[in-house]
Amino acid sequence: MSVVQLPANYRCPPAVIDLANNLIAHNVSRSTNKDRLLALKTGATDQAIRVFRFSDFDDELAWVASDIASKPEVEKARCVVLARTRKALEKAVEKLAAKGVSAYLAMRKDEFVSAPLRWLHAALRLANSPQDREQIQRLTKAFYILEGLQIDAAAVAANAQAFEGSSLRAFVDLALKHDNLSDATRTYIEHSLSPLIDRLDFRTFCKGSFPWFDLVQNIAPDMEGHFADYADERSTWHSLVDEIEQQFGATATTLNVLLQELNMRSKTPPPPKGAVPCFTIHASKGMEFGHVYLIAMVEDQLPSWAAVKKGPQSKEMQEERRNCFVAITRTEESLTMTFSDRMLGWNKARSRFLTEMGVA
Repeated sequence: MSVVQLPANYRCPPAVIDLANNLIAHNVSRSTNKDRLLALKTGATDQAIRVFRFSDFDDELAWVASDIASKPEVEKARCVVLARTRKALEKAVEKLAAKGVSAYLAMRKDEFVSAPLRWLHAALRLANSPQDREQIQRLTKAFYILEGLQIDAAAVAANAQAFEGSSLRAFVDLALKHDNLSDATRTYIEHSLSPLIDRLDFRTFCKGSFPWFDLVQNIAPDMEGHFADYADERSTWHSLVDEIEQQFGATATTLNVLLQELNMRSKTPPPPKGAVPCFTIHASKGMEFGHVYLIAMVEDQLPSWAAVKKGPQSKEMQEERRNCFVAITRTEESLTMTFSDRMLGWNKARSRFLTEMGVA
């Protein structure tokens, strides 16, 4: 078969493309006949790249925060802070906040974490896939947190055969036989689960679930933090459902369609309007930003400690080099790379990737 290469890059300034080509050329496993990136962006400025060294990581972050804060609002909204590790980004968010810049740590969340939303999601999944043992475990665990009663997951799975294979029917049967079941929860189970089990009516089920969640939340203090994310996740749930129904239409949004779409979407709440995102490099793949700030460009961070330990020609080092390549090629207008002689209490050497890129 013939190989078609697509080296043209219309996103990055030519100077950034030069750095990227210099960097990735050091990967020994890279195909020798693979074309270098070709810079085709027009109107790029000569000030596309900046590199700064600091004595300490706190000074580095304070400067980055000040530099972003000094930008006009329209340009501030086009900024992103990238780093190899979440820990470095958490400190960046703190420094940005101290400078009056709204910022957030942008992390994808694939599953709901609050007990109410875990119960809701597991119940819907079980209605769609009646003998899913993983969802039986999730359902019974969330129910224990919400109601304080342990329904044995193995018993639910075993008893499902007596209810035409429906684990939800088996769960309802076991729960309603429990003498310690509260009146409010008994009413909820009897009235809200039936439409889901009998007709896959997820809308009626969800509508009846949230009042029960609110009631349970107010019964006792949440000492373990199982409701800590509930308010945000409740809002996110409604937003996602509305978004899916607008995309497919209410009548075409079946339970199966809803669950498929929910599986593909992040459960992270919408970011604050105008806030500066702080992404790990991995999370930034496929995105682009006007002004990229790549921080903590030191050995043991980028490249990682594990890659440094494995050696300069290791597959781990090559993967770290690709990570750096991804980071710098998110740039539409300006790329700022920073590093410090001391980070989190340890002396650090500047990243070898700066040298490989040809940065003095």
